Amino acid sequence: VLDLDLAGKATAMATGAATVTARSGEITTTSSINVTPASDALPGATWTIRTPVTALAVSSLAISGTHMYAYGGGVSSTFQTGPELLRSDDSGSTWKPVYTGWLAALGCSSLGNLTASPANPSLLLATCGSDTVIRSTDGGETWHKAHTGTTGAIRFHPADPAYVTLGDHMISSNAGATWRSTNVENTGVVSTSDPNYWVDYVGHQPANARVSENGGATWRTRGLPPVPVRG
Repeated sequence: VLDLDLAGKATAMATGAATVTARSGEITTTSSINVTPASDALPGATWTIRTPVTALAVSSLAISGTHMYAYGGGVSSTFQTGPELLRSDDSGSTWKPVYTGWLAALGCSSLGNLTASPANPSLLLATCGSDTVIRSTDGGETWHKAHTGTTGAIRFHPADPAYVTLGDHMISSNAGATWRSTNVENTGVVSTSDPNYWVDYVGHQPANARVSENGGATWRTRGLPPVPVRG
């Protein structure tokens, strides 16, 4: 049995089959879990409970090497309010709060798409509300607005992490410091080997695609083979 106190901190470590019991006054919540040592498990298949564990309702998780970031707007109402962002520099063995009250300070109503650069674990990007991208270069200690107007899934390019896409309509070539439009008209797809090579499928009567070799700065149209008619 792993008990959580009022602050949401674990008072023991459990391995194997375990029951987690959270108590606050007369309220008791119990659930059964299976805890496996990380060394014996596939990545992400099972989890190891560490102490202390803050009862943070995680809504966004970012990982870069041994560095992990967990964001949550607070904890269960049963427990005390916790930090909005936690950071671990040792693959989740220990955690520390790195920033509290940051959404209010930036005028954001919510946060999503928390992403860490694979080349620099101290560089973080996230979407803030429905129209803003925010950026941190010091592991979440401080933040500033990097883009306003649109949001989307944030992805660092696998071949060159200096290139970052925001959905398929915005791109950055300096790790999210500044952004520009890709000029995609419909649905854009970027090459996994070249961040500047994009294809935009624009129609099927006739079948056409637009191709860009400079990250969406200019485009040319290419006709596609007709779809065979099957009887």
